[in-house]
Amino acid sequence: MESHVHSVERFHTVLATQLSWLTATEKSLRAFKVPSKLMDGVQAQICSLKVCYISTVSVLLLRRACYVSNVLKRSI
Repeated sequence: MESHVHSVERFHTVLATQLSWLTATEKSLRAFKVPSKLMDGVQAQICSLKVCYISTVSVLLLRRACYVSNVLKRSI
């Protein structure tokens, strides 16, 4: 009988430990932002980077075209 009582006590101890871990984990997860809200911010950053990249490439191509045009004018 004592061994059964001891087994039950150990079970309750382990169960209480797991429950406290689960509760702590749940509280930690609640502190995180919702992924959909994070995704909106990330998508906005990606779009702004694309605009910056496209603008930079456009400026570089325009400068290159002006340079080539000036070189052609000088050679004529």
